[in-house]
Amino acid sequence: MENLLHDISWVVPLRTPFLTPIFQGFTWLGYLPFFMIFLSLGYWLWDKEKITRLAVLIILSAVVNSFLKDYWQDARPSIDLRLDGGVGESYGLPSGHAQVAAVMWFWLAWEIKKTWAWITATVLVSGVAFSRIYLGVHDVEDVVVGLAIGFASLFIFSWLVSDRFRTWHNLNPVLQVAIILAFLPAFIYLWPNNESATPGISLGLFLAGWWAGANLDRRSIGFQRHPQWWRAALAAVLGIAGLFMLFSGVGKAADAVGLGAYASYITTLFLALYMTLVAPFAFRLVRIGK
Repeated sequence: MENLLHDISWVVPLRTPFLTPIFQGFTWLGYLPFFMIFLSLGYWLWDKEKITRLAVLIILSAVVNSFLKDYWQDARPSIDLRLDGGVGESYGLPSGHAQVAAVMWFWLAWEIKKTWAWITATVLVSGVAFSRIYLGVHDVEDVVVGLAIGFASLFIFSWLVSDRFRTWHNLNPVLQVAIILAFLPAFIYLWPNNESATPGISLGLFLAGWWAGANLDRRSIGFQRHPQWWRAALAAVLGIAGLFMLFSGVGKAADAVGLGAYASYITTLFLALYMTLVAPFAFRLVRIGK
């Protein structure tokens, strides 16, 4: 059983020039650029409320994953087996790709409530999960635990968004954002094994920025996708271009003014506000949004 959970040498003979790009594609669905694009397009072109719930779920799941990685400090498979150089020096247990894929795609399927959505979710979650083993960056234990935490998170989140928590849902949004921000310093003291709490704080700031931006949009802007699809598509293209310009530029600007140590915090906060407030306002201003 120990070998089954931790020895992935069996995956090497399965690798082929045909399969490797496929699983690299699956694994890209678990990296930051994909989430930036997907959440932005979902907010601008599809359903703001559904995407906001999804964003909150993804962020909370990512915080839990980062915390558990630093708590367990479980090493990844040997570097000689790896075909994915994006993991850096991070720990392996639980697999963040598997965990977040489970919460993301199955929550979307639950929101959409169509058979095709459940089938799509199953294919994508299976592909992303196995890609981590195929590419040699996680063992079976990492992936199985990641999936288990992901599925448990789905049930917990469905409980949190239910009417049982109506009091929180009805709080003034300013107070909600203040509560999120007030909780962030606790990460410095609660983060395990004296590891840096930067991931938790950054994700928390993204959550605060998204929640603030989405509520300001709802109350003051009321952005909607333009009914003419060519204008909506133009907004999406320009918005994504602006998103990545912001992503690369905020850190440089922070360095230039001596705030380089806080670059990741500033970047995540600005990205969330851009996706939910700045871009929608700009779309309306130039009449490619409604």
